Amino acid sequence: MREYDSTKLSEIEFFIPKEGGSAYIDNMVILKEAKNKDLAHTFINYIHEAKVYAKIVDYLRYPCINVAAKKFTTKKPNYELSDLANSELKNDIGESLELYNKIRQEIRVGR
Repeated sequence: MREYDSTKLSEIEFFIPKEGGSAYIDNMVILKEAKNKDLAHTFINYIHEAKVYAKIVDYLRYPCINVAAKKFTTKKPNYELSDLANSELKNDIGESLELYNKIRQEIRVGR
């Protein structure tokens, strides 16, 4: 795996094409076979505490969708939710998954 110099992160530009692109949703789930369901619920609740959630979105530079956390954010997100207007969620892409992964890797590594 290629390692990145975090001191150069400020040299990276982030953008969403006006034409749109792929949109994604981060999820947390608890498997029905989980042995520590109560602990999992506690963790998910912790993540959604306003001050904790604000730290996460500040670090990731995501728009804050947790209303209570907005007053604790300190960094401008890389994009606004309105920038996703032309983006779409991808359903199961089946056999095209390998092609998507290849293209993402080329973009990420800069080949």
